[in-house]
This record gives sequence, C-alpha cells and structure tokens, in this order.
Amino acid sequence: MAAMTKRCAWCGKAFRTYREQTCCSHACRSGLACARLGKRCRQCGRPFRRREGEQFSAYKRRHFCSPECYREHARTPEVKAKCSRTWFRPGPAHRYWKGGRSYAFDADLRWERQRVEALRRDGHRCQFCGREAPDVRLAAHHVRPFPLSRDNSLRNLITLCRSCHTHIHMMARREIG
Repeated sequence: MAAMTKRCAWCGKAFRTYREQTCCSHACRSGLACARLGKRCRQCGRPFRRREGEQFSAYKRRHFCSPECYREHARTPEVKAKCSRTWFRPGPAHRYWKGGRSYAFDADLRWERQRVEALRRDGHRCQFCGREAPDVRLAAHHVRPFPLSRDNSLRNLITLCRSCHTHIHMMARREIG
C-alpha cells in the first residue's frame, strides 16, 4: 500500500499516512474531538479545552473550566440546600431501600428537619475549624449525647465537619476508657 499525503483536520499541517486518518497526531485528534463537543463552563459560560494529560473520558465528564468556577458554583444557596437534603435519607426514602427495618433515629423525618435546620442556622460552616460546606462534609453533632438526653432540639445540636466530629468522639472515648 502506498503512503498518502494528507492535511490535518485540526492544525492543517501536511502529513504522510498509510491509513485513513484525519489528524497528524493524537494531540490533534483529541483537540478535534474536544472542539466537536463544544464544552462550556456551567458557572462562567466560557468554552474550555482539555487539560494537559487529562483523559478524554474525564474531560467529557467535566462541567467547569477551573476549580475556582466549581467552588463558586458549589457556594450557591441552591446547591448547598440540595446537598443537605440528599446526603442522608434513612429507610424507604433512600434510593437503595429494599424493605426491612430502618436503624436510624426513631423520628426520621423530624430528625432530618432538625439536622438541616442546624446546618442552616450555623451557615453550613464547621463551628470548630470554620470550613464551609462545599469543601467538606458536615454533620449535626449532639452536644449532649442522644442516647442520654433523647434531645434533638436545636439547642443540643452543633454543626461540625466530619474530621472535627470524629475527633470529638475519639476524645470522648479516651476520657471514658
């Protein structure tokens, strides 16, 4: 089979090939594929391209041009509220529920409302380290342990990030044992 001289569909450079190909290199082929997708950032609306070394499948899944745009999007009240509602749904409300007994708190819906209200009251911010909701996962912590007080009121709840919440429980176990 004889070599053919073609022009690259992406960069326009002449190249020789034995196959039916449209681009001179993998980089040009990837650039052409990215251009066909026509991706735009959900936050700022600017078009964006594949990053150096980024897999094409990862590029297809990406919705934001930069980490800054992602963080800005995650700070919007609608996204914060959505994250709070969908993080923990016990029992039949959970999408993988197959029947049986739920081992969550006795009053599931009332607890969920109190937890979301505590997060909202504290501004979706850890009360120990000050980190905010899109950067870390938050938990509503009982100041006085629930098994002792059976109290889910707002005055007994405080918002903590997962690491601070774990740290507090580890310290409590060390004091007991």
